[in-house]
Amino acid sequence: MIIKTDVDRNSWNDFVSSFDGPAILQSFEWGELKSKHGWLPIRLAIEDNGKIVAAIQILKRKIPYINYSMFYAPRGPVLDCANIMAFDFLLEAVEVEAHKHNAISFKIDPHNYYCKLGKRSRGVIADF
Repeated sequence: MIIKTDVDRNSWNDFVSSFDGPAILQSFEWGELKSKHGWLPIRLAIEDNGKIVAAIQILKRKIPYINYSMFYAPRGPVLDCANIMAFDFLLEAVEVEAHKHNAISFKIDPHNYYCKLGKRSRGVIADF
């Protein structure tokens, strides 16, 4: 599995829209719209054998007056719940980005709350 940060618009949207639920909040266009209002979209995709198997669009916002930011992933991440390895790999990639951007919070708002996701899902990313 590899992490990709440069997925093109069509590949991103094709993957996100292939799942049931409100794909618009994880669409490439949503990130572009939010970028006009103070948010920075950070897109992470996990590829396995050349195919995207998990993705998350994180919206980053700087916290005024301090050198920290917050992360928010509306209706993310997007993945097949049965692929626990991809979810864990994705969370590790989010943790790296969080450290890089001095994020002190990470809110996810998954579409499928009943998914049992990965070994780290209970604490999500508790060490940043």
